[in-house]
Amino acid sequence: MEFLPGISHSALFGFLVQISVLLLLSRLLGEIAVRNGHSSVIGELFAGILLGPSLLSGFFPEISVLLLLGEAETGHLLEIVSIIGSMFLLLLTGLEIDTGLIKRHYKTALAVSILGVTFTFTGGFILAGFIPEKFADPKISPVILSMFFATAMSVSAIPVLAKVLMDLGYMRRSTGQTMIAAAMSDDTIAWILLAVTISLSAGTTLTVGHVSLIAFKTIGVLIAMFLLGTLISGPLFRFVIHKLGKQEMVLSLILALMFVFASIGHGFHIEAVLGAFIFGIVLGRVSLISAETKEQIRTFTFAFFSPLFFAAAGLKVDMRNLADPSLLLFTVLTVIVAVGAEVAGAFVGARLIGKKSILESLSYGMGLSAKGAMQVIVATIGYSEGIITGDIFSVIVITSIVTSMLAPPALREILQRVKPDKEEVERLRHEELLRSNPFANLTRVLLPVRKTETIHHKTRVTEAKIINRLQRNQKFSLGLFTVSPKGKRSEGNAYLNSIRDLFSFSDVEKKVVSSASPADAIVEETGKHYDMLIIGAPLPEKKDAGIFSPNIDNIIRSARIPTLIISGRDMGPAWQPSRILVPVNGTEAGRRAARLAFAIAGKEDLVVILNVLKSTGFSWMEKYSPEARQKMQAHEAMVREIAREGVSLGIKSEGVVLSGSNTESEVIAFAEKNGIDLIILGSAVSTGSERLFLGPRIENILARAKCPVAVVNAG
Repeated sequence: MEFLPGISHSALFGFLVQISVLLLLSRLLGEIAVRNGHSSVIGELFAGILLGPSLLSGFFPEISVLLLLGEAETGHLLEIVSIIGSMFLLLLTGLEIDTGLIKRHYKTALAVSILGVTFTFTGGFILAGFIPEKFADPKISPVILSMFFATAMSVSAIPVLAKVLMDLGYMRRSTGQTMIAAAMSDDTIAWILLAVTISLSAGTTLTVGHVSLIAFKTIGVLIAMFLLGTLISGPLFRFVIHKLGKQEMVLSLILALMFVFASIGHGFHIEAVLGAFIFGIVLGRVSLISAETKEQIRTFTFAFFSPLFFAAAGLKVDMRNLADPSLLLFTVLTVIVAVGAEVAGAFVGARLIGKKSILESLSYGMGLSAKGAMQVIVATIGYSEGIITGDIFSVIVITSIVTSMLAPPALREILQRVKPDKEEVERLRHEELLRSNPFANLTRVLLPVRKTETIHHKTRVTEAKIINRLQRNQKFSLGLFTVSPKGKRSEGNAYLNSIRDLFSFSDVEKKVVSSASPADAIVEETGKHYDMLIIGAPLPEKKDAGIFSPNIDNIIRSARIPTLIISGRDMGPAWQPSRILVPVNGTEAGRRAARLAFAIAGKEDLVVILNVLKSTGFSWMEKYSPEARQKMQAHEAMVREIAREGVSLGIKSEGVVLSGSNTESEVIAFAEKNGIDLIILGSAVSTGSERLFLGPRIENILARAKCPVAVVNAG
């Protein structure tokens, strides 16, 4: 038995030629389409249509011979690449499914989606009954054909829709979010309908009981895959990221799991792409996956797999058959029903149930009427399963192209007339502030700890309370990390277990490593996909020991990520960082400290933005001079502007400007007089040859403050 049979020389040569020609031409035409305001999918499809029987290979058969388009073995290789390409596209589609988005806009989104799918599916099912017999496979039940055709009409092009919304700046608008949520719901319903149709095409008797059974089985398998993915993905990715920490290992695990879920889906006769789609939804919910990793998947999907998939789909289209008046008429009717039914259903759902305006209701239908890539994928599945013939495949692909070209300009015209209300304007500003705040978008935080005589349990409590506050307003994973001497890992584990309960959230990963150099081990760990390093650092008793200690100073200087240094004090058990003071001087470091304060504070807390205007103190008349008043007004405007950012986020914030000859003394006095619980300072670390240098102002406040002090450094 030959386990790895070889491929013939001619088949491999033909495959390599096909790949190179299709990839280059599809990318070129895709770019031309984009520059003309269309989706790249249209250009990629045209590449296949241009080379296929519709044009060059049809009128010049020698092109077909040159590209070996008629070779079965070469065709199988290209088909395999196409199937993998469709899996990657569905993986990315699943990644875009935001269940939280659907929940926030569920009423209008579900109304638009369900009525849109109902109208479109019904219209497609009825229209399929008029498919000329000569264009249908007599071995396929008319009901199965109608169900498949109606399902292909029901999908929506999320990428096309998202591109238009992004171009118009509508992606975060309520209309845009609801539209995307409805498109997600559309595709989810359509994929379930597709899975049921594929199962029925295997020969199951068409009775209500059998159809219901297959529907429940299909939905059950999809739910089971989702639950399985949710159960295993977190621990698997946590293990790979925490233990191995290599970007390529994370990417390899994603690809392996995609193929695992695709094989599960195919094994249950509900298509491999559905398994990839479900895994994409699961992957989108794994907070440990970095944006960089997701971008890598998008890059090689859209650079290689997507162009080849759509170009290969275009090769199967034979537009010469449109010379037959009956097929041309059916194609025109298909486009009309695809757009008209979607617009009508979405309009009714948005207008009657969502209570939206006429223009906004119309925009939902126009946005969802673009069928794009998803319709081509569905058509490809139906063609490979033998449900539809090449002629019907061509009709569906042409519908996909036409709707994807018609919908964007129509949607642009409508959306430009839909104005946001005051509540939405405020929400958009709030979201923009959160996006610009790096401390409101954390996914993984590293907290190295070590049991020593100088760092007491009470100090750990201070750090934990700040971290709990930070995690309360967002969800991130905390890496609780310690370095133990060789042979004493059990002691390290015991220490981590003793402080684990200080953290009030569940996503805490404990990790112990053995190393003779704790500082080097911590610095190495910072390179493993963390967003921020938090260090508890009490001040040394000896003045010449550096700011904190030689090890901690070296870690701060060498860390590869932003660092938060918490110089804790042994505060009482009731202590909470409720009144936060942020000294600023107009630099980016001060604004960064303020943004950290806003990320820590709750709605019941207070953040004070303090600026100390330097004064010589020699003349009481100095502060009344025009120059001094003008300077004071500028500084007051600065602190008010920073404080307004906190107010916009729902945090009680106020700006204060003081005048004094010594900045540190004014800060310390203000903190003591006003019962400040925590001082946050911004820093840009300077690395000297011998010691860590934060600047005299920060070092003096660290040494003299009676409350905990946190120093945030950009790294």
